[in-house]
Amino acid sequence: MGSLFAAAALVVAVPAVAMRVFIDDPAVAAEGIVFLRVIAPFWAFFGGVMVIRGAFRGAGRTTVAMVLSLLSRWVLRVPFAVVFAFAWSVTVPDLGVTVAALDWGVEGIRWAFSVGAFGSFLIAVLWFHRDGWTEGEGGPEGSAAGRTTPADEGGSEFVDD
Repeated sequence: MGSLFAAAALVVAVPAVAMRVFIDDPAVAAEGIVFLRVIAPFWAFFGGVMVIRGAFRGAGRTTVAMVLSLLSRWVLRVPFAVVFAFAWSVTVPDLGVTVAALDWGVEGIRWAFSVGAFGSFLIAVLWFHRDGWTEGEGGPEGSAAGRTTPADEGGSEFVDD
Protein backbone atom coordinates (compact mmCIF):
# COMPACT_ATOMS: atom_id res chain seq x y z
CA MET A 1 0.00 0.00 0.00
CA GLY A 2 2.93 2.29 0.71
CA SER A 3 4.17 1.88 -2.86
CA LEU A 4 0.72 2.66 -4.19
CA PHE A 5 0.45 5.75 -1.97
CA ALA A 6 3.87 6.90 -3.25
CA ALA A 7 2.90 6.30 -6.89
CA ALA A 8 -0.37 8.14 -6.33
CA ALA A 9 1.43 11.09 -4.74
CA LEU A 10 3.73 11.30 -7.74
CA VAL A 11 0.85 11.10 -10.22
CA VAL A 12 -1.20 13.68 -8.32
CA ALA A 13 1.83 16.00 -8.18
CA VAL A 14 2.53 15.79 -11.93
CA PRO A 15 -0.58 14.35 -13.61
CA ALA A 16 0.18 15.93 -17.01
CA VAL A 17 3.49 14.09 -17.18
CA ALA A 18 1.79 10.82 -16.27
CA MET A 19 -0.85 11.33 -18.96
CA ARG A 20 1.73 12.21 -21.66
CA VAL A 21 3.28 8.77 -21.16
CA PHE A 22 0.09 7.23 -22.54
CA ILE A 23 -1.61 9.82 -24.78
CA ASP A 24 -0.74 12.86 -26.90
CA ASP A 25 -4.28 14.18 -27.47
CA PRO A 26 -4.64 17.34 -25.31
CA ALA A 27 -8.40 16.92 -24.77
CA VAL A 28 -8.02 13.31 -23.65
CA ALA A 29 -5.03 14.21 -21.48
CA ALA A 30 -7.00 17.01 -19.80
CA GLU A 31 -9.81 14.58 -18.96
CA GLY A 32 -7.25 12.04 -17.76
CA ILE A 33 -5.69 14.61 -15.43
CA VAL A 34 -9.04 15.22 -13.75
CA PHE A 35 -9.54 11.46 -13.52
CA LEU A 36 -6.12 10.92 -11.91
CA ARG A 37 -6.66 13.64 -9.33
CA VAL A 38 -9.80 11.90 -8.10
CA ILE A 39 -8.81 8.22 -8.44
CA ALA A 40 -5.05 8.14 -7.73
CA PRO A 41 -5.28 9.03 -4.00
CA PHE A 42 -7.39 5.88 -3.57
CA TRP A 43 -5.11 3.44 -5.45
CA ALA A 44 -3.71 2.05 -2.20
CA PHE A 45 -7.22 1.19 -1.01
CA PHE A 46 -8.01 -0.61 -4.29
CA GLY A 47 -4.78 -2.59 -3.85
CA GLY A 48 -5.39 -3.25 -0.16
CA VAL A 49 -8.81 -4.77 -0.86
CA MET A 50 -7.30 -7.00 -3.55
CA VAL A 51 -4.66 -8.27 -1.13
CA ILE A 52 -7.20 -8.96 1.62
CA ARG A 53 -9.53 -10.76 -0.80
CA GLY A 54 -6.52 -12.81 -1.92
CA ALA A 55 -5.77 -13.71 1.71
CA PHE A 56 -9.34 -14.90 2.17
CA ARG A 57 -9.17 -16.96 -1.03
CA GLY A 58 -5.83 -18.42 0.06
CA ALA A 59 -7.39 -19.43 3.38
CA GLY A 60 -10.21 -21.17 1.52
CA ARG A 61 -12.73 -18.44 2.38
CA THR A 62 -13.81 -17.82 -1.20
CA THR A 63 -17.34 -16.84 -0.19
CA VAL A 64 -15.95 -13.97 1.91
CA ALA A 65 -13.84 -12.81 -1.04
CA MET A 66 -16.94 -12.93 -3.26
CA VAL A 67 -19.04 -11.02 -0.73
CA LEU A 68 -16.35 -8.33 -0.49
CA SER A 69 -16.38 -8.01 -4.30
CA LEU A 70 -20.16 -7.72 -4.33
CA LEU A 71 -20.09 -5.15 -1.52
CA SER A 72 -17.48 -3.14 -3.36
CA ARG A 73 -19.45 -2.96 -6.57
CA TRP A 74 -23.14 -3.31 -5.83
CA VAL A 75 -23.54 -2.04 -2.28
CA LEU A 76 -21.05 0.82 -2.38
CA ARG A 77 -19.95 1.84 -5.87
CA VAL A 78 -23.26 1.70 -7.76
CA PRO A 79 -25.41 3.45 -5.12
CA PHE A 80 -22.79 6.18 -4.69
CA ALA A 81 -22.70 6.61 -8.47
CA VAL A 82 -26.48 7.01 -8.54
CA VAL A 83 -26.29 9.68 -5.82
CA PHE A 84 -23.14 11.46 -7.02
CA ALA A 85 -23.60 11.39 -10.81
CA PHE A 86 -27.27 11.82 -11.59
CA ALA A 87 -29.99 14.42 -11.06
CA TRP A 88 -33.02 13.22 -9.10
CA SER A 89 -34.93 13.98 -5.95
CA VAL A 90 -37.40 12.08 -3.80
CA THR A 91 -39.72 13.45 -1.14
CA VAL A 92 -40.22 11.12 1.80
CA PRO A 93 -43.97 10.80 2.45
CA ASP A 94 -45.27 11.84 5.85
CA LEU A 95 -41.94 13.55 6.69
CA GLY A 96 -41.92 16.10 3.93
CA VAL A 97 -38.14 15.69 3.61
CA THR A 98 -36.67 15.82 0.12
CA VAL A 99 -33.55 13.81 -0.68
CA ALA A 100 -31.68 14.96 -3.79
CA ALA A 101 -28.78 13.56 -5.77
CA LEU A 102 -25.69 15.68 -6.40
CA ASP A 103 -25.72 15.67 -10.25
CA TRP A 104 -21.91 15.71 -10.62
CA GLY A 105 -22.01 13.80 -13.91
CA VAL A 106 -18.86 11.89 -14.88
CA GLU A 107 -17.04 13.38 -11.91
CA GLY A 108 -19.62 11.67 -9.68
CA ILE A 109 -18.80 8.29 -11.25
CA ARG A 110 -15.13 8.84 -10.46
CA TRP A 111 -15.91 9.77 -6.87
CA ALA A 112 -18.17 6.71 -6.56
CA PHE A 113 -15.20 4.49 -7.51
CA SER A 114 -13.00 6.26 -4.97
CA VAL A 115 -15.48 6.22 -2.09
CA GLY A 116 -16.37 2.63 -2.91
CA ALA A 117 -12.70 1.62 -2.78
CA PHE A 118 -12.19 3.29 0.58
CA GLY A 119 -15.40 1.81 2.04
CA SER A 120 -14.56 -1.64 0.69
CA PHE A 121 -11.12 -1.42 2.25
CA LEU A 122 -12.56 -0.53 5.65
CA ILE A 123 -15.05 -3.40 5.51
CA ALA A 124 -12.35 -5.84 4.32
CA VAL A 125 -9.97 -4.85 7.12
CA LEU A 126 -12.69 -5.22 9.74
CA TRP A 127 -13.69 -8.62 8.35
CA PHE A 128 -10.04 -9.69 8.16
CA HIS A 129 -9.54 -8.89 11.84
CA ARG A 130 -12.50 -11.02 12.91
CA ASP A 131 -11.59 -14.31 14.57
CA GLY A 132 -11.78 -17.59 12.72
CA TRP A 133 -11.18 -16.67 9.08
CA THR A 134 -8.12 -18.92 8.79
CA GLU A 135 -10.14 -22.10 9.28
CA GLY A 136 -11.42 -22.12 5.68
CA GLU A 137 -14.96 -22.77 4.53
CA GLY A 138 -14.72 -26.54 4.48
CA GLY A 139 -13.18 -26.94 7.90
CA PRO A 140 -9.62 -28.12 8.40
CA GLU A 141 -9.78 -30.58 5.54
CA GLY A 142 -11.01 -27.82 3.18
CA SER A 143 -8.16 -25.48 3.99
CA ALA A 144 -4.54 -25.66 2.91
CA ALA A 145 -3.53 -26.11 6.56
CA GLY A 146 -5.45 -29.39 6.82
CA ARG A 147 -4.12 -31.08 3.68
CA THR A 148 -1.16 -33.39 3.58
CA THR A 149 1.20 -33.24 0.65
CA PRO A 150 3.55 -35.83 -0.78
CA ALA A 151 6.38 -33.87 0.92
CA ASP A 152 4.73 -34.63 4.29
CA GLU A 153 5.05 -38.31 3.46
CA GLY A 154 8.62 -38.14 2.15
CA GLY A 155 7.74 -37.48 -1.50
CA SER A 156 8.04 -34.44 -3.74
CA GLU A 157 7.23 -31.07 -2.21
CA PHE A 158 5.22 -30.03 -5.25
CA VAL A 159 1.49 -30.65 -5.20
CA ASP A 160 -0.54 -30.70 -8.39
CA ASP A 161 -3.86 -29.14 -7.36
